[in-house]
Amino acid sequence: YLYEGLPEGSVVFNAPVKDVSDETTDKPQIVLEDGSAHRFDFVVGADGGKSVVRQAVITQSANKESSIGAYSGYVVWRGLVKATEVDHAPQGIARYGPYTYVTLGFPCRDENGQILWNCGVYMPLSIVHVSKSSSGNRQVSTDTKRSVPDWLLPLLTHLFPDRENVEFWTTCMEKGKVSQHPVFEFAADRVVHNHMLLVGDAAHLIT
Repeated sequence: YLYEGLPEGSVVFNAPVKDVSDETTDKPQIVLEDGSAHRFDFVVGADGGKSVVRQAVITQSANKESSIGAYSGYVVWRGLVKATEVDHAPQGIARYGPYTYVTLGFPCRDENGQILWNCGVYMPLSIVHVSKSSSGNRQVSTDTKRSVPDWLLPLLTHLFPDRENVEFWTTCMEKGKVSQHPVFEFAADRVVHNHMLLVGDAAHLIT
């Protein structure tokens, strides 16, 4: 609705931002990957967890490692399965010893528009099992991230013994996809700087 109300040519797609400069002026400049430069009265950085705009707003170290987030100490095991295979994605909280496990599900769509159930279970994992990939991103070590570990389904059914959880995760492993992702957190020390603003994951990231 908002897009349709804008003048033609106001919105440009497929124009990734490469750099931001003159952030201390009242006309900050953005440089696109094609090399073109553009000045604006106000720049809103809504460019996600790997925000380019963020570096021009925060006062923290420009070191990439500090600006993309710190490892939270836990990972999420994520299950995806077609909505036609199970009634709904489960939710719940379980405690085992000093640890708390949370499962949270919601619907989403794949690239073909098909509805999927997406559910994640958050679990603690030592940083010694989280390594850097060749791209510089963090990932779970190969020896820890097997396709589906033998212990995962027994653990999930022990923590969440209700029918919905057991059925969902069993179906995911048989007919869907199960994968593990480390979680990183980052909160910018400031989100406004002169004529620039950060919103969404650019300002407060949880991957």
